[in-house]
Amino acid sequence: MVEVQTAPSGEVKVVRVTAQETAHRLHEKYYGNKSKVTKENDKIAKHVIADSKGPSRNDLMMTAKSKGIKNYRILNKEELAKVLEMKQSGATDEQMNDQVIRPAVERWKSGWKKNKEVNNG
Repeated sequence: MVEVQTAPSGEVKVVRVTAQETAHRLHEKYYGNKSKVTKENDKIAKHVIADSKGPSRNDLMMTAKSKGIKNYRILNKEELAKVLEMKQSGATDEQMNDQVIRPAVERWKSGWKKNKEVNNG
């Protein structure tokens, strides 16, 4: 390929350019020249943003499992956080069952019924 370059003094030069150089220039033009440091900084920034939202549901589930809370798999993130908070404040298992776990179990069971009714007996 041939490229025409104009010098500041007004001279015109014809320069031979390889296909690899042309591809490299086009890539820089459209995708930018991101270095590895920038990519690593992006990963760190995403990790910090994720951490600022609080613990993940998986972290809460593992904590609930280690504390012996039953039916932890069917609780959503908010319910898991509430149960762990109640457990830490010294609430009994019966209180946690009545307030959080039992409604979640009923909600989960109703999803498996054809007519969406829960059979309590």
